[in-house]
Amino acid sequence: MVEGFGGPEVLVAGDAPDPVAGPGQALIEVAFANITFVVTQFRATAQGRSKRSCR
Repeated sequence: MVEGFGGPEVLVAGDAPDPVAGPGQALIEVAFANITFVVTQFRATAQGRSKRSCR
């Protein structure tokens, strides 16, 4: 679970309640998930922007 923006210290193991699908929704099972380097940079900056320009 990610409880906020920041570095690896905000990643914590935890349990979440089982979701319930509402009307017109579907519930799917996720077998695998990952966090990419881009996601870590986005979360570390809280906005996904680095101090360097992309130009």
